[in-house]
Amino acid sequence: MTKEYSVKKKICIACGKCAQDCPANAIGPDEDGKYIINQKRCIGCGHCGAVCPSNAVKFDGKDLPEWKDPKISPEKLLQFIAGKRSMRSYLDKKIPAEAMKNILYAGSMTATATNSQDWEAIVYTGKDKDHLVRTASKSMCARLKRINTPIGRQLAKIAGFGKYANRDFLQKALNSYSRGIDGEKDPFFFDAPCVVVVTSPARKKNMARTNGVMAATHMMLYANSLDIGSCFIGFLEVAISKNKQAKREVGITDDRTIAAVFTLGYSNRKYLRLPVRKEILAKK
Repeated sequence: MTKEYSVKKKICIACGKCAQDCPANAIGPDEDGKYIINQKRCIGCGHCGAVCPSNAVKFDGKDLPEWKDPKISPEKLLQFIAGKRSMRSYLDKKIPAEAMKNILYAGSMTATATNSQDWEAIVYTGKDKDHLVRTASKSMCARLKRINTPIGRQLAKIAGFGKYANRDFLQKALNSYSRGIDGEKDPFFFDAPCVVVVTSPARKKNMARTNGVMAATHMMLYANSLDIGSCFIGFLEVAISKNKQAKREVGITDDRTIAAVFTLGYSNRKYLRLPVRKEILAKK
């Protein structure tokens, strides 16, 4: 049986709130005035059940989880968001399974375009993370070698990457990533105990990549509430996104692409002040 939202007519009080809040216009009254859901139009977002005052909307025939507003003050929330730092120094301490489960849950509750829920997360720890580092390092070295040639550096400059087209810079980077192949160094993740790779459909538009980035942001913010630090890592995508063999070796299938990568771990840093950022003003 396909899991879907439905209205239990005996409980429905015909208030119409579900229909008013449905973004897909999939809900309307039947001949008895009770509301029903058109399954062909329904996108499964759950707004109907969330707004129903009589708990008449069910999912797979069961009640939806209850939610009570925790009443977080705007001031505290703003300070919490502002205080989230990109962590680059971690303790040698594992993340508890229950904490990781809740971090992923925070991501799963992220809104996605048309409720597609099209992102997936791969969690790397221990030997799996070590393998990820070695594979990415090998792939990155191969890419750097192709760039660090007279023609390669010239093409990089033309493409607007002049900052990274310097021969000495490229050689230093090559030396650094080479150490990741044999396990001497973690050149990507700052020795974080956990890495999360969020993937999205490779051929699907529908804001698929944005969905993954939003989910990653929610996971990182929730982790921060547990004193678990995180940092977005862009260079992993640079290293393996165009290397199908490398992607397959770390468990990313050909029909998926990388949307976001971030580290997780307990930080040995304590921050006491906020940095200064540029002021963002709404354009008129």
